[in-house]
Amino acid sequence: MKQQPENCPLCQRLNGCAVTSGGDIKDCWCNRGPHLTKAGLTAVLSEDVLATLDGKACICESCLDSIKAELALKHALYRQVD
Repeated sequence: MKQQPENCPLCQRLNGCAVTSGGDIKDCWCNRGPHLTKAGLTAVLSEDVLATLDGKACICESCLDSIKAELALKHALYRQVD
């Protein structure tokens, strides 16, 4: 199935990207907070899921928040072990 640029590649819901709706990237929701690095994504997402991220569609804000929460939890667990 071909990924639609207006749908999140993880949950398939609308991603809310300003660019895909004809706006400017500076007006997009993704510019409101800190960005997630590729290393952050690879620390949380499986190889199969990473393969679906082809750079043609943005992750939605909800999925990004979930990934950030999972990374924060992993970081907190590592701190407890140290």
